This record gives sequence, C-alpha cells and structure tokens, in this order.
Amino acid sequence: MLAGFITAQGRESEQDTSEFVFNKCVIKGTGKTFLGRAYRGYSRVVFYGTHMSNVVVPQGWDAWHYKGQEDKFIFVEVNSTGKGANKKGRVGWEKNLSAKEVDFLLNPKTFVDKDDWMATLPSSLVSLY
Repeated sequence: MLAGFITAQGRESEQDTSEFVFNKCVIKGTGKTFLGRAYRGYSRVVFYGTHMSNVVVPQGWDAWHYKGQEDKFIFVEVNSTGKGANKKGRVGWEKNLSAKEVDFLLNPKTFVDKDDWMATLPSSLVSLY
C-alpha cells in the first residue's frame, strides 16, 4: 500500500517538550494517509477533536525506522470523528491517556517557547501565544 503521512514528529529525549498538536482540524483528500510516523525515537503527536475522512489508513501510525521502540512514542487520538477516526485496526501501541494527561499535552504553555524559539519571532506573532 502506498500512503502518505500527515506528520513526522521527533523528540530527542523524554525531556524534549516538543510535540505536534492537531486541535479541531479536518483531514480529507484523495489517496491514503497515515496520521503520522516516528521521525525520532520519542515522537509525540496528538489529534484532538479532529474530523478524519476515510483517507486515514486503519493502522493510523507507522514506527518507520523505530520499530521495536514504539513504547517511547506518544501518538494519541482523542474525541475525533468521521470514518477515518474508527480505531478498529489501529496499531496496538497507540496511547490511551487520562483526561489530565491530554489536558497537559493540549495546553500551549506546556510546550510553547520551552527552548526560547518564540523570543526570536516578531512581536506581532509572539502576541498570538
């Protein structure tokens, strides 16, 4: 099966605060796609309240070059809708987090500007956060 990837996120370690959060998005198109794949050994991606069309492949996620290290990933889907949000067939290592853990990952103050990258943006953009 030839399929694309919506994201390829990678963290260097468990201490790395970076992540990709897709909050109330829409996934649609043609062809087939994975929600994401590991780019590094500690990948972290959250799809929250996202409408997923049938372009999302049943397994949802791919370990890519990190097969056997899936316990280090945090790939999460919460409150998503649509044919592509059906978790039947998803990889067994997708995380199921508590509401408190999901809230932590959705809060921009948890991960935005942890490495001071926001400090280098124009003030008009920084004020958005």
